[in-house]
Amino acid sequence: MKRSPCLSKEQLIRLAEIGKRIEQAYGYPMDVEWSYDPELDKFFIFQARPIRPQESKTSTHITPEK
Repeated sequence: MKRSPCLSKEQLIRLAEIGKRIEQAYGYPMDVEWSYDPELDKFFIFQARPIRPQESKTSTHITPEK
């Protein structure tokens, strides 16, 4: 089954521009919850939260039993 993208290239560009404006308004990257209404050809922003860098997790090396 072939799948097609949910958004067109033009819509993705518009969404990226919205994301850039939100980031510029807050001054740092944001995690944005959004929706798109194809009948209105309009994006809706529900909320935006700061993206917090995750604490680096050091991987633990486990030596197998002999």
